[in-house]
Amino acid sequence: MPDQTDQAGETDARILAVVEKLNPGFGAVLIEQLVRRIDNTIDEFNREFEELVNRLAENYATQEELTVRIRKRDDAAPEEEAAQLPEDEGEEGLTAWEKRLVKLEEPSD
Repeated sequence: MPDQTDQAGETDARILAVVEKLNPGFGAVLIEQLVRRIDNTIDEFNREFEELVNRLAENYATQEELTVRIRKRDDAAPEEEAAQLPEDEGEEGLTAWEKRLVKLEEPSD
C-alpha cells in the first residue's frame, strides 16, 4: 500500500501535467479553483464520515441496550415461571404435556 508521500507526489504530478497543457494566463485561476474544489470535497467527506461514525456509535449503544434488556428478560423468565408453578398439587392443574411427562417418569410395574 503506497504511503501518503507517494500519493501526494503522484497527485502533484497529475496536477502539473494538466496545468502545463493550459494557456499560461489561465493556469493560476485554474489552480485556485481546483484547490477550492478539493478543499470543499475534503470538508464534505469529513462531515459525512463524522456523521457515519456518530450513527455507528448510536447504533452500537442501542444494540448494547437492547442486548442487556433481552438478557435481563431471559434471566428473569425462568424465575418468574418457577414462581407461577403450583407447589405439588398432584396431577390436577397440570397441562396435558406435563401429565405425559409425569407418566413417563413413573416407574413401570
